[in-house]
Amino acid sequence: VLKNLTISGSGTTTLGNALNITGGSSFGVVTVGSGAILATGGFLTLKSDANGTACIGNSAGTVSGSVTVERYVSGAGRRWRFLSSPVTSATVNNWMSQFYVTGPGDSVPANRVNGSTLGTLNTNGWHTSLANINFPSSTMSSNPSSVKTTSIRTYNESVSGNNTNLNAGWENLSSTSQALIPGQGFRVFIRGAANNTGQLDGSVTSQSAVTLALTGTVNQGSITLNSGSTFPITNATQGWNLIGNPYPCAYNIAAHYTGNSNSLGANCSTLVYIYNPTAGTAGYAGYNANGGAASGTGLSAGIIPSGGAFFIKANVGSPTFTFQEAYKTTTTAPSGLHKTDVNDQFEIKYSKDSVESDYLTVKMYNGATLNYDAFDILKIRNDNLNLAAYGEDTMQVSASVIQPVVSETRIKLNVEATLIGTYTFDFKNMDNFQSNITVSLFDRYTNKTTDVRKNTKYTFDMGAGVNQWGKNRFELILNLEKTNVDEFALLNQTHMLVYPNPATDVLNISINNATFKNSDIVVYNISGTEVLKTNMAATSAQLNIETLSNGVYFVKVSNQNGFNKTVKFVK
Repeated sequence: VLKNLTISGSGTTTLGNALNITGGSSFGVVTVGSGAILATGGFLTLKSDANGTACIGNSAGTVSGSVTVERYVSGAGRRWRFLSSPVTSATVNNWMSQFYVTGPGDSVPANRVNGSTLGTLNTNGWHTSLANINFPSSTMSSNPSSVKTTSIRTYNESVSGNNTNLNAGWENLSSTSQALIPGQGFRVFIRGAANNTGQLDGSVTSQSAVTLALTGTVNQGSITLNSGSTFPITNATQGWNLIGNPYPCAYNIAAHYTGNSNSLGANCSTLVYIYNPTAGTAGYAGYNANGGAASGTGLSAGIIPSGGAFFIKANVGSPTFTFQEAYKTTTTAPSGLHKTDVNDQFEIKYSKDSVESDYLTVKMYNGATLNYDAFDILKIRNDNLNLAAYGEDTMQVSASVIQPVVSETRIKLNVEATLIGTYTFDFKNMDNFQSNITVSLFDRYTNKTTDVRKNTKYTFDMGAGVNQWGKNRFELILNLEKTNVDEFALLNQTHMLVYPNPATDVLNISINNATFKNSDIVVYNISGTEVLKTNMAATSAQLNIETLSNGVYFVKVSNQNGFNKTVKFVK
């Protein structure tokens, strides 16, 4: 057993006995340097437990031979998981020996009633309610109460549907020998560990923790998903694609975006979504690499776990997404909200009980608007609870990114649930949110306004009556307090946007206050030497930086009204 293993130099290092790299809170990392080869001989295992998962980190060298890669799955609720394979040549059969895989698999609908190919002893998939009929591939019209779906599902992007309806494309497995293709994502319902024979047990009613293990050659180097790859991504109808982290290591979407000239890939949007199955927070969590907004929990820093899958959205035809070794990360994603250099966001947790909840993030970012734009995260609907914000365009978002507050700003909310009852809004991060901005919740149904800095929990009854739910009840009101704050202090709170970063030929500068036109712009190199100077006549400017050498620079914008901001950028 080792915590970390580093192979350097040139030549081949061969394992001759079993070697476990530990999981745990301080998980282990295997690193293979440039020119080096680690020949595993089938002896290497990357362990995983409730506290952490060992990984093969960013490696310029080669790992040859098979590796057993573990992935701990908690027993916190019988829920769907988004999974992928970190090794080549794995199949659904490998998963079936470790957890219950159920539901219809026979091509003849009549055979699915009592089980056949994919549900050996029964056909109990997720549940047996009529809700199953709503899924594509439902062909059991003669027996509408039977299960229509397998408990492992793939995603077909070409199925038509609304732009916000990810659920339109789920499809059943066709065979237990179906390959777990690297880069493909799977929606898996884990209801408990399989027994010793790998058969199904219809008596299982609660999920136990499961440590999954896939063995094979690990995926390494750049892995490109596009229309010509083994697993294509497309923009056939909706643009949604479920792709999987192919590495035995977490993957940093934020670093991927920054390192690829502020792009996730050709013709791809900047949005990604995972499904967070944790009890009390089950639902979709989103991340927008453009500005760093996050909604829900589980994706706060844009980090996809080892063995995890996620949705991306193609904007137009021929999208391309390339996983790259350089953006593997051995840093555990921080908990809580994604932080920037200012206290610019808070979150609302919407819940009825401890079982399930939904989240809305409100974030300030220069250049954003109240309507849906490039900085927001589109709302993806959950099964039961749904909380969203929307603007005049009525587009619902789970992360509402707005212009920094300088005057009264109102954010309209949409609140929904499948059951009448008592619900709660829990406002989080309010102590850290910009202190001179007031945040109030206006309940139009009760005609009550609540200062959520003083009362971070708001409990309300929601029935079926008009204005008790939906878009007509709640509104957030944000205001900038000006009492005892001099004008120069207010001006200095203005946000400045510098993009793209890194930049290659043009650097854009934008500020959000008309007072700051006629500002001076000065660019310094890392040594503090002035390398470029100009004037910004309006509130935005473009700098030609083609002649600058590659490296780190600082751009300073200032004027006689007291505005003075400096931002670092990379050329």
